[in-house]
Amino acid sequence: MINDLSTLRRCRIFSNLDPKELERVGFIMQEKTYGREQLIFGEEEAGQYMYVVKRGLVKVWKMTEDGREQILAVHGPGQSFGELALIDGKSTPASVSALQSTTIYSLSKSDFVGCIVNQRGIFMKIVESICEQLRESWRRLHALTMMDTEQKIMFVLSELGEKHGVKTRDGVLINMRLKHKDLANMVVASRETVTRFLSQFQKDGLIQVHDGQITLKQSLHVQ
Repeated sequence: MINDLSTLRRCRIFSNLDPKELERVGFIMQEKTYGREQLIFGEEEAGQYMYVVKRGLVKVWKMTEDGREQILAVHGPGQSFGELALIDGKSTPASVSALQSTTIYSLSKSDFVGCIVNQRGIFMKIVESICEQLRESWRRLHALTMMDTEQKIMFVLSELGEKHGVKTRDGVLINMRLKHKDLANMVVASRETVTRFLSQFQKDGLIQVHDGQITLKQSLHVQ
């Protein structure tokens, strides 16, 4: 049971719930903290929980055929992952680890089935939100497959700005320390290639890099 529902209110999957419905969900959720780089669940594990990040950051990743880590997504406070576990409980297609000390709310499939499925109003709102997120994921995947490396870097930086950005007088600060290696793992490119493009973006006045953080000086339009 969690008492502070503010994080759940920010979570897209629960955004359509009214206060009473949100309280019902919060009543069956649990809280746990993970240390930096600690594995939350591994690829091909049976999915038994969905999660909401209360504090910190997590990365969704998998290993490529040549043994490289590919980061598929980064989730911060108010964002969720593992939602399909509530529906089918099948194995997961990727691993999730904490990028830093992270506190997470979890909802088990058994509690969801026992307490929510028979509440048709709540159930349908949650399922509709999951379906919309899946559509967006497919659109994102399709877009990325059509891009070259430079476009992928611009796309990912823009996406990170939307999800984790903080407006400052200099632009939109991506509120996380993003190593060139991490960005390379997101776009499946070499660290050297990413470094070269970031340097060019700085020269062009598109971004500013300081102390491991990137500020978007202007919108990055992918051609």
